Amino acid sequence: MPNAPNCSTGRDKDGVAVQLCLEPVNPADAPAPPPLDPEATADPVPPPICYTKPGEVNYDRFHACQQSTIRVKLTKQGLPAPIISWIWWATWETLNRGNRSWKMQVGLRPYDMPGDLVRAKPEIALRALCTQHCDLPDAEEKSVSTNNKYVYFDGQDILSSGNRISYSSPWIRIVYTLHDVTMNPPKQTLDLSTPFNIRCDSEAYIGSRGGCVHYMGHDAIPIYYLDYQGRYPDIAKNALYGMTDGDPVKHYGNIQYGNPLTREDPHLIDTHRNSICTSRIRAKASALGLSCDEYPYAASEQGGSGNERFSCAFADEDQNEGQGRDMDGRFFVPNRVLPARNEVGTPYIPGDAFWVWVTNAPDDPPAVKQCSTY
Repeated sequence: MPNAPNCSTGRDKDGVAVQLCLEPVNPADAPAPPPLDPEATADPVPPPICYTKPGEVNYDRFHACQQSTIRVKLTKQGLPAPIISWIWWATWETLNRGNRSWKMQVGLRPYDMPGDLVRAKPEIALRALCTQHCDLPDAEEKSVSTNNKYVYFDGQDILSSGNRISYSSPWIRIVYTLHDVTMNPPKQTLDLSTPFNIRCDSEAYIGSRGGCVHYMGHDAIPIYYLDYQGRYPDIAKNALYGMTDGDPVKHYGNIQYGNPLTREDPHLIDTHRNSICTSRIRAKASALGLSCDEYPYAASEQGGSGNERFSCAFADEDQNEGQGRDMDGRFFVPNRVLPARNEVGTPYIPGDAFWVWVTNAPDDPPAVKQCSTY
């Protein structure tokens, strides 16, 4: 958001010189608006994610929201002080998991509006803007001359116009008009939200109709959950050991240490797996009616013997195969976790980051016996 106010000058209906300024301010520096009663309006209100960090963008893999405040300052010749009012606003966005589109919603409330400003009949239009790959809707315009009335804008549905993998940065612009004041320029504009970073793709292996995600920043990294006492206990135990005792330095995949796993190029998965689960180790596991399981996963760029800190354990074969299908179908696909591109002759692109979180684990889990000890 810009820090400086946007101002224009003009005259009211009586010919008195005026200046109108819109200025974004930190919510902490503005008087608090009266509480919003969600039951007093049938319109959607901002979701809880909006309020985590007031004034900043709050986001996860599929949602984003920013909530802040605008100071409206109308200076009239002959008055000893400017007329000040405020606009509380929030813009939130939901990405579509099933096609290349997203919905941007905006709610705002003017408050502490003096009578002179109410009589000037302010109106606000909102328009979605975008850096690239966006089919944008028309602007919406509504009256905001009622003090503390919640006004909802819902028509900013945007389609990604790119093919395959494309990137967009949409934001919302406010257009403020005083109908009983002649201004130059006649409409005062101000960009509200910080641009949201969005990636859309139409990769067939991740869902043929395409979809969009937030791809930048810590909060956009999805988490794969494994239950220590669930369907794949052998795999969960090995993952927990592999990211803690088995890797006391990087702790890859453990959100508490800040080093996520990243999805590997599918062409390299077998290479990773075979470098840990060698033919000799697989033969030992098979003789015991078990299979070889490794962490970090072969499907991650941190997998394989190129990473000297790993855990190799024998696990139930049905659990091993089932967990692999579960990670692909229940996690990679719905979260659109794209793999690295690491082919000869093409630029290297790292894979999407992800965390692994083992639930229902004991406080002091036992060590996992390693393949090399059999």
